[in-house]
Amino acid sequence: AAAQEAGHAANIDVTVQRVHRDGRTFYDVNAKGFARATPPVVWNVLTDYERLPKFVPNLQSTKLLSRNAQETIIEQNGQAGFLFITQSIHLVLRVVEQPISVIDIVLLSGDMKHYVSHWEIAIAQQGASSGTLITYSGEMEPDFFVPPLFGAALIRSDVRKMLTAVIKEI
Repeated sequence: AAAQEAGHAANIDVTVQRVHRDGRTFYDVNAKGFARATPPVVWNVLTDYERLPKFVPNLQSTKLLSRNAQETIIEQNGQAGFLFITQSIHLVLRVVEQPISVIDIVLLSGDMKHYVSHWEIAIAQQGASSGTLITYSGEMEPDFFVPPLFGAALIRSDVRKMLTAVIKEI
């Protein structure tokens, strides 16, 4: 299992930069991973919101608040941590889906000053394997203290764990 997980992690690229723009400081996140599955399979895992806490580390709960043809509203509770300090995070998010290709997420309320994310999935080839390229990008500005020297590394680690878990679940 460890070798399989290491194989998944090797297919994941994550960059995080601390950005200062328009009087704000936030983290710009970009990640890519490859899954040996079709886009519909990947889509079903990514959009099964209430099941995500079963396999995504640090995500404790997701509750579907409403859903219609245009958007889904979800509430998520999770944790972020560094050494002996842990921070509970509560978010209410608007999710807009373009089926089997794009998921856009915007913060409605919660423990972030600013949070947007964008998921894309597309048919891809990696070596001799056919599958799906999963691309994640986002901007986040926590509404709690994040150590400046370690913030980017903490977020990079969390995003890598999240994407590794998603690919493993797929």
